[in-house]
Parts: sequence; C-alpha cells; structure tokens
Amino acid sequence: MKVVWEVTDSSKGEEDEILERKSKVDFVAALDNHSLVLAGRAAAANNLHGALVYGVGNSMEAVYCLDTDYVQCLIAPDDFDMGYQSLLGAAKSFGHIFRRAKSRTVGYTVMRKENLFSKENQEILFTMSQ
Repeated sequence: MKVVWEVTDSSKGEEDEILERKSKVDFVAALDNHSLVLAGRAAAANNLHGALVYGVGNSMEAVYCLDTDYVQCLIAPDDFDMGYQSLLGAAKSFGHIFRRAKSRTVGYTVMRKENLFSKENQEILFTMSQ
C-alpha cells in the first residue's frame, strides 16, 4: 500500500471541498471522528471518486455514515475508559512532580454495517447518543 496524499488540517470553509480536489485513491483512512465525518460526507456526495472510507469515530454522524454505506468500517475507541484512565493518572500524579505519565492502550470496537446493531454494540451506540 502506498500513501498518495494526506490532509492534516483543513481551513474553515474549505472542509467540504478539500477531499474532492485530491487525486483518485482506492481507500481513505480517517484517523479521527471529524475527518471520518468529512470523508463520509464527501463519499455521500460522490466526491471521493469511488474510494472506500475506513476510520476512527465516536459520534452518531459517524455511525450514520457507516449505516448508509458511505463508510465501510468504523473503529470506535472506548472514550469512557480513556477519560477515566486519564483522570486516574492525573490524580496519582498530584504531589509527585517527577512522575511520568504511563502509556496505556485503550479498548475499541470494530463496527461494520453487518454488526452495527448487534447486541454487543448496543451499549456503545447508547453512549454515543447521549
């Protein structure tokens, strides 16, 4: 696989058009929720020239893009655990100036349209909708 182009920051007002101006690719990998939603919108408008979209997301709009086939696969990180572990680490650091933060792996769920509304994903979808 070869990376043909990347978008790291889009200017306000150009977000909706920035992907359609890029050269044709087979896949788009969006590494955050905002990028995934933008890629999903571009796919919905047929502005990705047929590229398949994969990415990381944690919003109902990202789930909608998956449900409507504009996104092929959605990786939903466990944001609750991420926040909890961050606050726990910060609390343990109080009073310890030289304590280094530990790197932690955050859990995630892989969602595809086929398993989107499965029993296992119901809790994740519920927390996203809150």
